[in-house]
Amino acid sequence: MTGAEKTKLNALIAKAEKIANAKGENFFDVMTSFVNSYIFDNIDYVIDKVEKLEKRSQSHDNR
Repeated sequence: MTGAEKTKLNALIAKAEKIANAKGENFFDVMTSFVNSYIFDNIDYVIDKVEKLEKRSQSHDNR
């Protein structure tokens, strides 16, 4: 993970903590909501990535 990615992740975590505290919700529920929203908004991209990972794991299994 690059420094820029860590910075973005920390910003996302801070935002989730702020929302969770403001709403009196569990931090992990808020993060799960973020992740689910991302997946549904980018479903084609996510499916493509999962398929590539599956192909890679199958090629490792065939060695």
